[in-house]
Amino acid sequence: MSYRNNLGIALLALASTTTIGCQILAGLTDLKPRKNTSGSTVASGGGQGGQGGTGGQAGVGGQGGSPDTASSSSAGGQGGSMTPLECTNDGDCDKNDSACTEGVCGGDGTCGTKNLAKGTSCGAGKQCDDGGNCVEGGCLDGQKGSTETDVDCGGVCAKKCANNKGCDAGIDCSDGFCDTSSPNANGSAGTCKPCTLDSQCASDQFCQLALGGKCVAKANVGVPCAGPNGCNSGFCVDGVCCDTACTGACQACSSTVEPSLTSGTCGPRAKGASSKGDACGAFFCDGTAVGCPASCAVDADCIKDGHCDKTKLLCDNDKAYGQPCTFGNECVGAEYCVDATCCEEMSCAVGKSCKNEQGKCL
Repeated sequence: MSYRNNLGIALLALASTTTIGCQILAGLTDLKPRKNTSGSTVASGGGQGGQGGTGGQAGVGGQGGSPDTASSSSAGGQGGSMTPLECTNDGDCDKNDSACTEGVCGGDGTCGTKNLAKGTSCGAGKQCDDGGNCVEGGCLDGQKGSTETDVDCGGVCAKKCANNKGCDAGIDCSDGFCDTSSPNANGSAGTCKPCTLDSQCASDQFCQLALGGKCVAKANVGVPCAGPNGCNSGFCVDGVCCDTACTGACQACSSTVEPSLTSGTCGPRAKGASSKGDACGAFFCDGTAVGCPASCAVDADCIKDGHCDKTKLLCDNDKAYGQPCTFGNECVGAEYCVDATCCEEMSCAVGKSCKNEQGKCL
């Protein structure tokens, strides 16, 4: 091959290489970030952080962002950790059990304790008090312990002592009265006895003599009672504990007496109702006044055997036959006023008159 031919081949190869190189450089130019027409440079996006776990559940990690996200790069979030519950039932809390307490599982999944009932046996000659403590006394051993007021009763014992047994206070006795003026031979401060006075009972109790002298709890309003001492309010009206003294002649405190009322709440008697103990005489209650009405308008404002005096506008008892009258409504029976006298007949025949003591046409 001649020198000229070889030179041509070499030049052709060099031109081809140069073309390829330029194409590569052009491709690299395309890898640069695209220009943002708004004037800001678009950064490659990072992932958004994950949300932490709630309620003991693990959180979920965030996903990586897209390359076009207009924000700085960020890493994906880490999930929250799960906090295990201490318990799901009482059996998980047995570690809190003791002689006078038991473990319980709370609503928040943590273990707590509950005191066993006072008087629960917690060992030989011992029992639980009301504070979760195992104390000496027993109440089951047939002996008077130092924390009992008599044999197996009173003091820390749930069982109350019967009359004539030892006591330190009324709470030790089944009838609620401890006579501390009479110390017991066993060394206790007093002796259990039946009560005779309210003052011998606790402030929220009264002495119920009908039960043989037993201190019992006072009742709330609306509850049947035999006397004011049996009510927390101090008022017993119409056979129930009342919220007030309710002394008005036309007031009541029981639905049995006045159906429109709620037992225990004092209120007015309905219109036409009889007054308390007939205190209003011939007047019926008017439905509004707590006391007796001061006047009447019609006979219906007065009791059955009464009438409204049309002149005085006052209720009065009906008049008997033979009594003087002005209007028929003043008279008993069919209300005939004949010859200015309450008469048994509507009218008398000619020659006869009803103006006599019998109120008959004679």
